[in-house]
Amino acid sequence: MTDTNYSEQRSQPRHLCNDQFSNSTLETDDATYQLQSINFHHQGIGLFGPERLPTTGNYAISFSCQDEDSTLQIEQLACILIYSNETEVGNQYGVRFNLDHIDQEALSKLLDIEKRLKNSEDSNGRYGLFQN
Repeated sequence: MTDTNYSEQRSQPRHLCNDQFSNSTLETDDATYQLQSINFHHQGIGLFGPERLPTTGNYAISFSCQDEDSTLQIEQLACILIYSNETEVGNQYGVRFNLDHIDQEALSKLLDIEKRLKNSEDSNGRYGLFQN
């Protein structure tokens, strides 16, 4: 069965984080949180975690993505929470990276990670749910 009604609602579609994508570490001035990386675009990331995060403050995020040739590591990238949703089983977050003052090497890594995830996606269906 193929879902023909699904359409991406974001202006920039995110790609599902695969097994080669690490969990994300989100740091504030006061605490550090480990969150599951859900989906990614070079401008932001979707995260899931059991704890409720403060919705304001300064944030820095770290994560990595590996393939058979190399590991791309992002360390202490400034970011902001733009979306927060509390569910019965945890909390969903949308994070936007602060790309205003990022160096070219870090931007190149973000774009390479996006490309890796896009190339590894199953084009037959989101989360593998709508495969024939």
